Amino acid sequence: MARSDSEESGRRLPPASLGRGNGGMLRVTVSFFECEQGQDMVEYALLLAFVCLVGTAVLIGMGGSTSSLWTTVNNRLGASNQVS
Repeated sequence: MARSDSEESGRRLPPASLGRGNGGMLRVTVSFFECEQGQDMVEYALLLAFVCLVGTAVLIGMGGSTSSLWTTVNNRLGASNQVS
């Protein structure tokens, strides 16, 4: 019976790489964890989420003053339309 290269060298391949030839799945997994190309996108996404949270907090905090401003504008526009 013919022995594979991994059996001759004494090392065992993990189950994820079986059937892929020469540890293909293992190689993909290792390169995924070593690759840093997606790191910038994650940082930008976290920054965007933080800006959205701060913006929402500011809008909630300004809710009362914004409501009174719109009420004043609405009252003045209503009064100007009733001039006969």
